[in-house]
Amino acid sequence: MMTEDRYLTPKEASKFLGVSEYSLKILRLKGNGPAYSQFNRRTLRYRKIDLIEWMEEKKFFHTSQYASRAV
Repeated sequence: MMTEDRYLTPKEASKFLGVSEYSLKILRLKGNGPAYSQFNRRTLRYRKIDLIEWMEEKKFFHTSQYASRAV
């Protein structure tokens, strides 16, 4: 299995992204975070490749780009 296809717990995903688990939870609730899979009420996982793709979508080269895409 490629490392990008690996499924991460919310704790592992938050460490990988450099954000808190609470921040990931808020992003899930608002619907603007990385894709995730939820197997039941208590178990959800993030694919590493989805985290990388989500970070790539958030890439900017100057501040005016961010301002035009901010919601």
